[in-house]
Amino acid sequence: MELRNIMTFLKAAELGSFSKTAEALGYVQSTVTMQIQQLEAELERPLFDRCNRYISLTAFGEEFMPLAQRMYNTQQEMYSLSTDFQALTGTLRIGIVESMIFDGFLRIVTEYQKHFPNVLLDFCTASSMEICDLLSQNRLDLACYLSEEDTPSDFIQLLRRSVPMVFVANPENPLAKLETVPLERIAEEKLILTEQIGIYHQILRKLFFRHGLPIKERLRMKNTHGIVEILKFSGGVSFLPEYAIHQEVALGHLAVLRCPISDIAITVVTAVHKDRWVSPQMQGMLDLLLQEDWL
Repeated sequence: MELRNIMTFLKAAELGSFSKTAEALGYVQSTVTMQIQQLEAELERPLFDRCNRYISLTAFGEEFMPLAQRMYNTQQEMYSLSTDFQALTGTLRIGIVESMIFDGFLRIVTEYQKHFPNVLLDFCTASSMEICDLLSQNRLDLACYLSEEDTPSDFIQLLRRSVPMVFVANPENPLAKLETVPLERIAEEKLILTEQIGIYHQILRKLFFRHGLPIKERLRMKNTHGIVEILKFSGGVSFLPEYAIHQEVALGHLAVLRCPISDIAITVVTAVHKDRWVSPQMQGMLDLLLQEDWL
């Protein structure tokens, strides 16, 4: 019986809503529903009565509540006896898309090392598809990737945030001085883009296709940091997540083009494999990712 499912049950019983439980725990609602269903399947009895958007404990759920609370309390007591964060060792394997390793995430890494000085952080930078494959194979403890789709069924989604995508250029680019920049005008520029299989490239291709515009690439690069550096010293235009260029815009090195298109966003997901125990080392990183404003 998974203790995380017990914790989800207790929170759902407290709040009387799966959606509020998901929000409180940093899950999506489907994850909460799945965890409760797993628990009910193990117990072979329903724990909640569902009525539209409202839930209430069944008679069996009421009987199970004190047992669940004792299991949770026992777990907390075990942690309090055995967990000295400063003394914890081991390796935390994190798969992360390269574009996320900017100032916001680096602040979290620095903060984590203060609390867990003896834990080795082993980062694997790869595409979102590659990271999901590694997590499915249980070769990562934690994954941070980009998604346009639902989370795979063998993942537990712990964080899901929508991040704006923007057109960006050197402040000296004439387009940066315009009040509004039509998409047709951007299509005439020298576009500096990520690799074709990259998710940013795919989103841009769909956007241009909807408006009947061709993509005129002038440079293609897998490394987002490299694109940012090239933009600072060239007249090109790129299409990147806002978090990747936030600091350079604040410093005046880059400018966001004011293009009047519908809001376009990419989803950042943090997930673990459903069969992996969330260790104190993992939980420490998750707590920082959930609490810090890093995107």
